[in-house]
Amino acid sequence: MLFATVGVAYGKMSESGDLTLTSPGSMVASGTSSSIFLCANPPMAPFGGPTCFSGAQTRTSVGWTAGFGAEYEFYRNLSLKFEYLYVDLGSKTLPLSAATTIGGTPPSTLNVRTDAAFNLVRFGLNWALK
Repeated sequence: MLFATVGVAYGKMSESGDLTLTSPGSMVASGTSSSIFLCANPPMAPFGGPTCFSGAQTRTSVGWTAGFGAEYEFYRNLSLKFEYLYVDLGSKTLPLSAATTIGGTPPSTLNVRTDAAFNLVRFGLNWALK
């Protein structure tokens, strides 16, 4: 038996991100007269550590899914199943706050777009009562 699937997808997403200086000797200092964000690799005062921006969020999203599959009965009540699904739970902005700031509030923020889309492959062995 061949089949296709189209439907609604629902899921809870946990997202996090860090913007980090990876090269030794790197330093960033930027901002306005009221707020400055700082980071350095290796860490040095008054600059913070190598992580410049950091943030996390949890969201519940509703999206869509589509896919196809096949099921084959190979012995009386036993069948093998294969299914592929593409799931898209949408995109959202993840705000990353400056890890180290001097003066001013709120601290500097960097917005990053996150996409929650993935591929899912399932294999199964089914036993049916007949």
